[in-house]
Amino acid sequence: HILYETAKDAISQYPHANGIVLTYPNYYGHAVDLKPIIEEAHQHDIPVLVDEAHGAHFVLGHPFPQSSLKAGADVVVQSAHKTLPAMTMGSYLHMNSRRINRDRLTYYLSVLQSSSPSYPIMASLDIARAYAEDIMKTNRTADIEKELINMREVFSQMNGAEIVEPADAGIQQDPLKLSVRSAYGHSGFELKSIFEANGIHPELADERQVLLVLPLEGKNKPAPELIRTIGKEIKDTAVQHDHPAGIGIPSEKVTAVPYRKSKLSAFKKESVPFAEAAGRISAEPVIPYPPGIPLIMAGERITKETISLLTRLVDLNVHIQGSNQLKQKQLTVYIEEEKS
Repeated sequence: HILYETAKDAISQYPHANGIVLTYPNYYGHAVDLKPIIEEAHQHDIPVLVDEAHGAHFVLGHPFPQSSLKAGADVVVQSAHKTLPAMTMGSYLHMNSRRINRDRLTYYLSVLQSSSPSYPIMASLDIARAYAEDIMKTNRTADIEKELINMREVFSQMNGAEIVEPADAGIQQDPLKLSVRSAYGHSGFELKSIFEANGIHPELADERQVLLVLPLEGKNKPAPELIRTIGKEIKDTAVQHDHPAGIGIPSEKVTAVPYRKSKLSAFKKESVPFAEAAGRISAEPVIPYPPGIPLIMAGERITKETISLLTRLVDLNVHIQGSNQLKQKQLTVYIEEEKS
């Protein structure tokens, strides 16, 4: 998650930035208070664009985290299909301030988007909007909260696993997202296989846990017998791994890139083994997915810690968005002038 101090540090290093892009919430449903971050950016007249892919339902209010629109974000994109009843690829784009030139935005949308949009997808977006509006008009959020609490309680009865909550008091957990970790040493990938064999399909798995996305109105709770069966399978297949603590990729301090993009483009590139990549400048982004958080950005100097984590992820067969050579433990790096 991005905390206020991290954002403030980034703004102080790049006070003339053209914009700030934030992901809110993260894939695990962790949400922080965006208002101070947005206010800090606005003091420097920097617009804030929020990728609220997993927060289209935040408009419903309590018990869900605050929508980034209410927090004052200038432009917000929501993937309605993730938590609302819209077809895949159905998304909303919200303009929320005059810091963004509407005509310019409209122009670029016309350039980049198809002139033949899918009307079934657009119709499903309107259905999803009407569904959310109906929940608010009929005051069903209190009932939804009760159902989600009940569903979390069902999973908490699983003897072989535990529900993972954010350790940081500054993080609010979206009640639709449920992280479950094995009490018997399974990786998230092994746990996912056990769940799927019993008809429960997690949204994602990582090194430590699986992530479940609960239905918005808490229906179709798994039967207690099924929960007991899964718990017994987890216990009967106990394994031992040396897992790192925490969820996902550890956060690092804001780093300034060594060269401007214009200078980088003049450098030649080469592929090197992971073992030789530490200290070099990456010529490609490396993004484990899910959760889609960049591990290495192009133009960033690679650290030993990053290589260690990347090696572990490749060994676990985690899907990584990047070049095909990553599977052969090779990275594309720039040849700096002083090294050429």
